[in-house]
Amino acid sequence: YDSLIRIFTLFRILIFNNIDSALIFTTSGLGFIEKGLMIIICKTFNVKTILFPRSGLILNDVKNHFFSYYLKHVLKRTNVLVTQGKTWFDFYKKYDNNKTIYKVQQNWIDYEKYQVLNRKFDKKEINILFLGWIIRDKGIFDLLSVFKKIIHKNKNLNLFVAGMGKDYSLLKEKVTEFRLTRNVKLLGWVDDNEKLKLLKNTDIYVCPSYFEGLPNSLIECMASGIPSISTNVGSIPDLVSHGHNGFLYKPGKNHILQSLLMNLINDFNLRKKISINSKMHIKNH
Repeated sequence: YDSLIRIFTLFRILIFNNIDSALIFTTSGLGFIEKGLMIIICKTFNVKTILFPRSGLILNDVKNHFFSYYLKHVLKRTNVLVTQGKTWFDFYKKYDNNKTIYKVQQNWIDYEKYQVLNRKFDKKEINILFLGWIIRDKGIFDLLSVFKKIIHKNKNLNLFVAGMGKDYSLLKEKVTEFRLTRNVKLLGWVDDNEKLKLLKNTDIYVCPSYFEGLPNSLIECMASGIPSISTNVGSIPDLVSHGHNGFLYKPGKNHILQSLLMNLINDFNLRKKISINSKMHIKNH
């Protein structure tokens, strides 16, 4: 119903206004179906179109023959396609007719806003952060499983989980089942001020997701000088250079995640090095 209202609103705007161009952000799945239809409608009114996809789940969508055909149809009617990195540039190039103009635009943030002065690295207590949707595809249960193993080797660890989602109740049950309520803090969604305080006290950020476009949370943590461990999905490898300004691993490879976490936990000089390189990379890009 909401989609029909948005489509009707678009028609009304195009009919009663002289519109030259339209910038349309889209996710995946049904969201892309709707926004793709908006692209097609705009073209019938001779409006130039700029499409900015921002979801990694489209990798699953294109396995469907209809969706793959629809994607090609939409790209034929797109004047400019903006991607979050070179990885997505290469992906969409496989589906277009070589007439679409491509622009790479990584997510942007206010760099100065995330600066943390005098970050401490030689701490006994280490705070690990997950920041995002609480759904299985985001890898939160992988992280919890790894945390359960390493907490027995180092009691001075805390895992802060900021976010909500359909699997939040299940996550809460697992935290209780694993007897981790003292060391795992479920914060729900945090507002901007709460997030900045959280980043200030975070020592390691983990993005264990199976699908991503380019997560803002990763950029924010890097700008704050937080060493990161992320899966090598979406455009994350366009941002993170393994061993230089962060660490990468394949989603689901929990033994590698555990090893990378232990390396950062046990080596404050390594955390400091990754912190400095992360901040410089975000500042210069």
